[in-house]
Amino acid sequence: MATKYTLPKIIHTKMNKLVLCGNPSKDPNYTIIAMHNMCFRTTIAFCRPGDVNWADLGSNLKTCYDVVCCDATKTAYVLGPGPIVEAWDMNMLVPIKKMVIDVACPTKLVSDHEIFPSDLYSTQWYLALSESGQLFLAVRYIGEFVRPYDGKVVYEGDTLTDDASEPLLCPYKTVGFYVFKYDVDGKRWVDVESLGDDCAMFVGGNESMMVSAKDKGVKGNAIYFTDDYWDRINEDYSYGGLDNGVLHMGEQGRISH
Repeated sequence: MATKYTLPKIIHTKMNKLVLCGNPSKDPNYTIIAMHNMCFRTTIAFCRPGDVNWADLGSNLKTCYDVVCCDATKTAYVLGPGPIVEAWDMNMLVPIKKMVIDVACPTKLVSDHEIFPSDLYSTQWYLALSESGQLFLAVRYIGEFVRPYDGKVVYEGDTLTDDASEPLLCPYKTVGFYVFKYDVDGKRWVDVESLGDDCAMFVGGNESMMVSAKDKGVKGNAIYFTDDYWDRINEDYSYGGLDNGVLHMGEQGRISH
């Protein structure tokens, strides 16, 4: 039976993501967590059944990239620049920050500007939890202007031609991912080249999760993504909201849109 809950309003802000911490059908003390924009930064708020207002989580992160929850332990993991991850115990009336993951940035991300320069590409950062509680970090690279006939990422000025009266339509498009998992014992992010044939990752929109490929009937060792480029998603109906697809990790990162 579905549970219906009317959320308190968040005034003068844009809500980017909503997640549940706890299963409403089994746990009446579940928590609703919102990632929203406020004062030029993305932050985290939460509420529980019966609350008339949202409460700020109290994160010290400069801004928040993503949030995921472990229902078994009622732990919320919040991702910020660095990458830094805060783990919050949501069992308490006032959530307690119980751990901060602030370790060396993966080498791939330190040097990624050489492959994905920031004037040609933007990024989206995600967290995902496996069923066993393994924490994954995924970084998505989006070409700002991708030529449709050869897939090359170009500068906006290169969309103009002498022969055409209008710029060539070059939509933004996902071109690749880096994936890491957190090594608790080694206290480091480890590069992930394969998710395994039994596992798939979903990111984008309102979902960041690992699923069993066998149970869900999806292709294993793949990243399924939906368009969440909120800053540009409404700029052109011909491609805004259409950056959806699958990255096949076992096929040299081939992407099917």
